[in-house]
Amino acid sequence: MSPTTQGGHEAARMLASTRRFMWLLAAPLLALLALLMVTQYRQQHDAVVQSLERRGEAHARELSELVQPAVNHVRDLRRLMEQLWARPPDHGPGLRQALQARQHEGRPDGWTLDGADAATRERLGQLLWYQPDGSAPDAQLLRLAQSFVAQARVVHARSPGFVASWLLPADAAMSVAYPWFPSATAISSMGETALYGLAPYRRSGSQERREWALKHPDIASFWTPPYVDDASALLTVSHLAPVMVDGEFRGEILLDFRLSALQALVERWSGEQAQARFWIVDGQGRILADSAQALSKNERKPGGSGIRVMLVSRLPGGLDQAALDRAAARPGRLGGALDADGHWALLLSPAPGTPWQLVQAVPLAALQEAVYPALLPYLALALALLLMFVAAQWLLARRFVSPAREVLLYLRRIAGDVNTDAPQLSPTWMPWVQSIRATFEARLRAEQQLAQQREALRQSEKLGTMGSLLASVAHELNNPLAIVLGRASLLEEKLQGQATHADAQRIREAAERCGRIVRTFLNMARSRPETRQAVPLNDLVRAAVELLAYSLRADGVTVALRLDPDLPDVPADPDRLGQLVMNLIVNAQQALGMRPGDRRLQISSGIDGGGKGLWLRVADNGPGVAEALRESIFTPFFTTKREDVGTGLGLAVSRGVAREHGGDLVLETERPLGGASFLLTLPLSGGGSTAAAQAPVPIPDAGRQRRVLVVDDEPDLAELMRDALELAGFEVAIAESGAVALRMLEELRVDAIVSDLRMPDVDGAALWRRVRAQWPELATRMLFVTGDTLGPGAAEFLREAGCAALEKPFAPADLVTRVLDLTGA
Repeated sequence: MSPTTQGGHEAARMLASTRRFMWLLAAPLLALLALLMVTQYRQQHDAVVQSLERRGEAHARELSELVQPAVNHVRDLRRLMEQLWARPPDHGPGLRQALQARQHEGRPDGWTLDGADAATRERLGQLLWYQPDGSAPDAQLLRLAQSFVAQARVVHARSPGFVASWLLPADAAMSVAYPWFPSATAISSMGETALYGLAPYRRSGSQERREWALKHPDIASFWTPPYVDDASALLTVSHLAPVMVDGEFRGEILLDFRLSALQALVERWSGEQAQARFWIVDGQGRILADSAQALSKNERKPGGSGIRVMLVSRLPGGLDQAALDRAAARPGRLGGALDADGHWALLLSPAPGTPWQLVQAVPLAALQEAVYPALLPYLALALALLLMFVAAQWLLARRFVSPAREVLLYLRRIAGDVNTDAPQLSPTWMPWVQSIRATFEARLRAEQQLAQQREALRQSEKLGTMGSLLASVAHELNNPLAIVLGRASLLEEKLQGQATHADAQRIREAAERCGRIVRTFLNMARSRPETRQAVPLNDLVRAAVELLAYSLRADGVTVALRLDPDLPDVPADPDRLGQLVMNLIVNAQQALGMRPGDRRLQISSGIDGGGKGLWLRVADNGPGVAEALRESIFTPFFTTKREDVGTGLGLAVSRGVAREHGGDLVLETERPLGGASFLLTLPLSGGGSTAAAQAPVPIPDAGRQRRVLVVDDEPDLAELMRDALELAGFEVAIAESGAVALRMLEELRVDAIVSDLRMPDVDGAALWRRVRAQWPELATRMLFVTGDTLGPGAAEFLREAGCAALEKPFAPADLVTRVLDLTGA
């Protein structure tokens, strides 16, 4: 056999062997790909199911948040009535004068507010007096009704979902409602012609509710089944609470809630999940809202107003009570039910704080549609692998396989060890080997350098953010810690002389220790303004520029120094001030890095016109800052740069340092170089002083009891302050927000205000400005409670207002002392 033939056979055998080898390689890869597809399918399916379950929990929480104001409203009205029932305050003769007697067929027929003008109706609502003995309305009940309406009116103004709030005394034929409605509506809804005809219904209803309240003393309130409210012609569900005074049933509070609010909720959810269907049901399985078929007034019971549509009657397909039972056994988890047409998944999510549940039905086909797209990349990869192996076999040549395999094996080895021995191949293949070695050696050096740079950056950013994170954690601890410290102090006072007094004392001492730890955290996050010495500002600038000289040159930044040679030293902390200067220069350098072409940085200093302070200007010709972001750039963690360039802390820290030294750092509107220009001002007298608090205006009539208004959106903290002040002899009213406080001040005289600074709606600063405009003397007797010790906005406002401030956490004695100073009591 000739050498040529022998070589051909050898090449053929090598090619065949290589083909078998590549198919052997392909088979495990394809099997692995199939296994990955199955695993991915299961993972994606579980992820879709978990997403639906999380969404169900979120919907249930949203439902709870929707109805929670109704529960709170009824609870607050019940507490108010129980507190005022025996001695309601006198609101003046307004209600008695607005009441007018009715006539029916020439005979007296009770008293109503039907004849009052629109403004009076808006203020007083409706009062129906239908005492069978024909007596005039009771004065004490009238005062109680005015207190009820005053509270209900404030809440109804911000709660459009509420239909009406009712006060129904047990021992009087009287009904109080807000807002107003014609008395004829109530009379006709009961099938009567005269107002006195309502008295028997009121007596029987009161007797039933009294028996129920005595039988269920542990239930403070409950929700009714859905019904059609004849007075408003609306689909309604009501929340009721008995009024108990000294263990006796005195009446009931009732709030009518629109079912249309629940219906709008499920319809919105259905719009977000087109193939799903949603129901809201009560504990008996009655439907309150249905995303596919809203409840109708025509579904009311014959001869009554109640609506009883059960969920099982509206389930799709073959879903039945058994499927509901399986879903109820696993609340918050999907459960399936199979019918003749397909599969369904049921999800039952209880709404926290309510007896209601959210039920969701999802076709399993929708779940599959969400899972299948995740498998397409694997199918495409499998097809690509098959094509690759077929093409690779077609492209193989007799002498190509072996060196190619050697190169691939060498590539695999060098990926794990750069120092591995290179194969000795023909001159045709050696350039590939040498190129691979050079590439991996360069890559290894680059990865080492990059790892070093990333580690350095991570450590730098960790140190830079540690202070702000520490301060945030400490601030979040202030509110609960203030409650613990205050309650412990009050408990210690109450237990004087008892065996448990020492335990209460230990709780207070532990809480005070926690308070000291929190203050230590805040002091660590603050700069150290107590360190002061004469600092040459120009030298700090030159040192910072020299330190950054190389990186500035590498970025092509030209630095121009225009420093006043006669600049005096400034009293400051050199480390903190040096950090400020460094931050400004680095910030300008990073901004210039986003600008192509010429990059210029100009730093100048000087003395202000009055000779009382110094200034330092850092200007660049970078892209500048948008007008809308002028103040946002000083917010911690806000940045306009890429994620890998800045952390958003430099300017926030720098402004904090400037203000600690009695100066300020601002972004100028004028742009000397066309980019951003930051101006630092520092006083020569030391800085850091705060304006003296404004003396409160004395209160006339010093002999009467002082009344204090507590404004705080944290209910537990507000209750603590009320208890502490009441123990000190003050009369205390509570408002849960600044807006509610302003409405209360329109009707209530107070001698001092204790307010939180940070609140939703109207915050403490806005409340002070409104009080100053309307009640300027009262504005001098305001005490602000705050835990935002690092916020520059709080410090600026307190300097502006000149009011006293109390930092959380605080002891009740400190609060009482401050309020005594304000009121002169």
